[in-house]
Amino acid sequence: MIVEQATLRSDSRYHDGQAVLVAKSPGIDENLAARLGQWTPGCWDMPERQPDCVHFYRPIKNKLVVSRSIHSHLGRGRNGHQTVLTSATVVETNQLEGYHHNAVLFANTMLSMGNLHLLADEILKLPSLEVPDGTFFTAEDCFAEMDPRRVDSISRAIEIHKQVAIFGVPNPLGFLGGFLGMLPNEQRLRTSFTTGSGLSKQRPFNLHFFATENADLKKELVQAQIRTISIEPSIEPVTII
Repeated sequence: MIVEQATLRSDSRYHDGQAVLVAKSPGIDENLAARLGQWTPGCWDMPERQPDCVHFYRPIKNKLVVSRSIHSHLGRGRNGHQTVLTSATVVETNQLEGYHHNAVLFANTMLSMGNLHLLADEILKLPSLEVPDGTFFTAEDCFAEMDPRRVDSISRAIEIHKQVAIFGVPNPLGFLGGFLGMLPNEQRLRTSFTTGSGLSKQRPFNLHFFATENADLKKELVQAQIRTISIEPSIEPVTII
């Protein structure tokens, strides 16, 4: 199947550190490009200790995005400025059917093909991508089984609070793969997430993952009325492929 791709860049020296589109494939129009910029974290939204993070969201109707952001060593200058690069893959909603409507299974496939790995950030034009129509793997094959009570608790928190912050998960992507695998298909596709970017009104992800909780972050979460959940590391699902 054919999907679209884009590269976005944020530099602390320009545009207040916000993400700017620097390359895209032909199937991404101006409206979609603007939405990609809105949902992509800037350089101030990723802690330096966070090597990368993966995001999933619906920017417009019938479009879904799986993206990965990384700190770029190419943009780190003597004055300490920061650069974050983001590779985004855009799919039609029905194109995730072959991946059991699970964004993490699709992300794993894209990562294994090297499509979410950024090697350069100066390409102005990108081709559309041809990727497998689906995967033979299921969430049950790839991720440890989750306690249904935990799945229900997180699902209800999302339904009530819209945004939920989760702490104590060493492998958020593995956790998400197992969590999404236990949801109804429609709910899988409407549950947006980020495995590490900061909070922003422009990026109302349903699930945010944080390694640790500190006083400033706790205050920010309370002010934003975001529900917090702590997870026991010992029972956190891990990716096995």
